[in-house]
Amino acid sequence: MYLWAQHKNPFVYLKLQTKAGLLWAFSFCVIIFGLGSILRGASGLNLSIPTDVWWNVIILVGLSEEVVFRGFILQQVEEMTESFWVGNSVQAILFTLTHVPYWLSQGQQITSGLIAFVLFAGLLLGMIFRKTESLWACMLIHSVNNFCSIALVYPKI
Repeated sequence: MYLWAQHKNPFVYLKLQTKAGLLWAFSFCVIIFGLGSILRGASGLNLSIPTDVWWNVIILVGLSEEVVFRGFILQQVEEMTESFWVGNSVQAILFTLTHVPYWLSQGQQITSGLIAFVLFAGLLLGMIFRKTESLWACMLIHSVNNFCSIALVYPKI
């Protein structure tokens, strides 16, 4: 609504009109999956994930968080400050802070490592958004990371 009120095409503003960077994103996804398998010490891949988790956590969260944080907040702050690095830092910090209520609701221990990982992921996704000029690349990487977090960490849901 805001973008339409500003007479901006949401698909163009959010950089959803092109699928540029998807090959680049697939490379990142392979790295994420490989590192996740090694670092998390997964004994196997759990694909028996409930349908609601597939849709809500893996697909919708990856899409919606990318629209909000990289597609909107990053670009708005960058336009206001005329600095990509300020915009990227602000969106990454907000991205990290929005995960805290979820972690608390799940009884997850909030460690400095967890905070650093999500902050780094937010910064990296912002840089990928800038490099590829496509939100699709970020959405794919985010969804694959969420998939790995579920399929490699939890032996059974």
